[in-house]
Amino acid sequence: MRIGFIGAGVMGKTMGSLLGACGYEIAGYFSRSETSAYRATKEVGGKFYSDAAKLAASCDVLFITTPDDAVKEVVLGLSKSKCLGPGQFVVHMSGAHTSKILQPAADCGAYVMSMHPLQSCASVEEALVNLPLCVFSLEGHPEAVKIGKIMVSRIGAEFFVLNAEDKVLYHAAACVASNYLVTLFDAALELLDLSGVEKDCLVPALLPLIEGTLGNLRVMKPAGALTGPISRGDIGTVARHIKSLEENAPDILDLYKALGRRTLKIAWEKGKLKKDQLEELKSLLS
Repeated sequence: MRIGFIGAGVMGKTMGSLLGACGYEIAGYFSRSETSAYRATKEVGGKFYSDAAKLAASCDVLFITTPDDAVKEVVLGLSKSKCLGPGQFVVHMSGAHTSKILQPAADCGAYVMSMHPLQSCASVEEALVNLPLCVFSLEGHPEAVKIGKIMVSRIGAEFFVLNAEDKVLYHAAACVASNYLVTLFDAALELLDLSGVEKDCLVPALLPLIEGTLGNLRVMKPAGALTGPISRGDIGTVARHIKSLEENAPDILDLYKALGRRTLKIAWEKGKLKKDQLEELKSLLS
């Protein structure tokens, strides 16, 4: 099975390397940046293509690994070039889009699918290690999903299948778990900095705390893993937090309260809060 890639960034090169190592034939790469496509062929294998349509026509499976906003333009261009046909598979790797964005390829007879790894990929080196350890979402035509399951399994990863209408909530979950974790870390760094901790100690001080929490979440449900003043019903501590934030970091106060209100739900499930504590904390965090 010959696989080609339109897009020669981190995801395109990583998937090419992983699939090539599993025995798939890498047809080659096309990119708006010829330098990137040429470099990808040197690092991964396959042929450099200066024409996306010629690459598409030579493939059994075509991956579109461009930025999200470029996927629609790419597939429209391919459909107009009449380079796609029955029996081919066209796959994009966007978390935000469903396979419906590939409808022009489907209209040409191709089987279409979205394949998205629940993993952040900052570099090829990190992605080569992390993708086989993560879980992929698959969504699209049953024939394409069947091929996707085989590919994901062969690189050593897990998968689940989504319905197209559920993709937006899925992607929101991924953003909360990954992107907003970075935002929370940044807010915590700011507060620790304001508390007077030396700057070179900020990250080393917080990372073990985060890693310990993640370790708990690996083996416990959120209610079991939750610690801290809200889980204990420590109203005085929460009140002091709010007062200090009002005085020293008012831009973080709304974030603290919003997260606190969500934490109340988990704390109530934990079963340690009394009803009066719950109501008083709700009032404080409103």
